[in-house]
Amino acid sequence: MKKNYAIVPWALMFSLLGAIFMTPSVLAQIPDGYDDYKGIHQLEWEAHRDVSPAPVPHVWPVRPLAKDKAPLLGREVLGYYPYWVDGYQYMRWDLLTTCAFFSLDADGDGDFTNLHGWPATGIVDMAHANGVRVVVTVVCFNSGDITSILSNPANRQNLIDNLLYQVSAGNADGVNIDFEGVSMGILEGLHRLDDVFSETGDVVIRHN
Repeated sequence: MKKNYAIVPWALMFSLLGAIFMTPSVLAQIPDGYDDYKGIHQLEWEAHRDVSPAPVPHVWPVRPLAKDKAPLLGREVLGYYPYWVDGYQYMRWDLLTTCAFFSLDADGDGDFTNLHGWPATGIVDMAHANGVRVVVTVVCFNSGDITSILSNPANRQNLIDNLLYQVSAGNADGVNIDFEGVSMGILEGLHRLDDVFSETGDVVIRHN
């Protein structure tokens, strides 16, 4: 059954050394002067956007999600896996329920400008074997591009189509929409993205 996590209050990012960075993602917690504010996801993305993705073997077919092996954590635990990190083989899968591949970069037309090594089927295959779901994270940190996607039905549909294709290409379990700097006036467009993926049965996680 599809689960819809509309807003993730806390996101977990695993570094190469295994440290966990917890970053708030609730709009009410964003400080004054938001135009100049950059969250940890944007800062890390900017620092690594020209870095080549870490090698991940292509595995096909990808094993289905082993629900009987899902970690019994009693809560949703989302861990981000940045494309530049090498070491998914050593992940503590027993401490996760969902792994978010970070990231697919979107522009204002709803096209992807960089997939950063996705589809990373080796990660998906290992996660599924351990009962952990995998979602692909689409990022956009430019307010003009975000407005173009969410307020233009054609651009929004283009992003939806591209995301559905990439979810299928990697045998992922859903999407994580990481649009930072969404103005209240265009939130309806973001809700419509949620609704579309709800209808497809995909996991939807929104970080804005």
